[in-house]
Amino acid sequence: VAYGDFSDYFYVWESRAVGHLFGWGSTVTEKDEEIDVNDKDRGWDVFWGRFDMAIKKIYDILDDDGIFVVYFAHKDPEVWKRVMDSYINAGFVITSAIPLSTENTNNVITIEKTNIFYSLIITARKRKEQKVGFLDEIKKEVRQKIREKIPEFQSFEYNQGEMLQASIGIALEIITSYSEIKSFKKEDSTNTAIDFAQTFLLEELIEVDLEKYGIKGYSLDPDTMIYLYALQNGRQLGKDDFNQMLKALNSDESEMFSKNLIKLKKDSIYFNNAFERVEFEEENGNDAVKGNSVVDWIHRAVSMHSRDPRPETIIKISERSGIPRDILSKLMQIIRDYDKEGKEGQIAGEMTKRYEEIYGSKKPYF
Repeated sequence: VAYGDFSDYFYVWESRAVGHLFGWGSTVTEKDEEIDVNDKDRGWDVFWGRFDMAIKKIYDILDDDGIFVVYFAHKDPEVWKRVMDSYINAGFVITSAIPLSTENTNNVITIEKTNIFYSLIITARKRKEQKVGFLDEIKKEVRQKIREKIPEFQSFEYNQGEMLQASIGIALEIITSYSEIKSFKKEDSTNTAIDFAQTFLLEELIEVDLEKYGIKGYSLDPDTMIYLYALQNGRQLGKDDFNQMLKALNSDESEMFSKNLIKLKKDSIYFNNAFERVEFEEENGNDAVKGNSVVDWIHRAVSMHSRDPRPETIIKISERSGIPRDILSKLMQIIRDYDKEGKEGQIAGEMTKRYEEIYGSKKPYF
């Protein structure tokens, strides 16, 4: 954005009104040392060179107990990471990153698009101590802090993107508090912070919900975690959100496409329901769903129960998949509640209700 050019609109009036007080001799702004990218003479190399110099200069002139506050907005996560690297290399410790949703949801440019990188108010202070940490311990610290903050995020009514931004702020705060991290490259700290935040937030949100339904100590595969996350967001995720999740969870979108779990819908990734995926094979009586993720077995169960509703559906799928039957029943309750208006949610609710009425969750695992 050519902020210097835009500022001329206001500067021409300000120079006439108060220019004589400051010795302004021009009616346009000085742009020779502007920090931006344009199509004329300032590319990214120039931008980052000047940006790094500016951050370092701010560090040098800031009081030892001073606070550095910046309002920052950009849609590209790589730019966001690079900005954080500038902070860290200058000697700053990130103390908070407060997310703000600044996009108008009715804006025709942003409809059908989402991006995890909202506008941020970033605060930082000068590093005051040299602290050495080990990567594994820092990961635990980041995860625990994010878990503690989830109730607060929910009380603020943060959406998923805002939660992620706040979690990234937590990760950066913890990571930048260390002057040295063993088995960890300093220049990778922002990349790792984002990966940590994405992975831990998703896992913790799902884990917190699982615990509400009485599921503890049962790990879900990445495809199922992403599916449950998307189900809470109308079955759709923006491409940026989706790609970040794939990276964080080390998952593969090509496999999701090949087994018809997802499809591209304008600028979003849409997650198919059971009936959009399943093809019943008359010759062998099977519900043809590719894959062996938990969500794949859930979709087989939903399709089977839709055709032939029986209390034994969960037991049969449990025997075939190896998923404990009471876990499967509780997962159906989650699907029921996450997809209240959908046919998949209705069938899942009927299935778990009939199972619980006859067998109950206290019966031993199959």
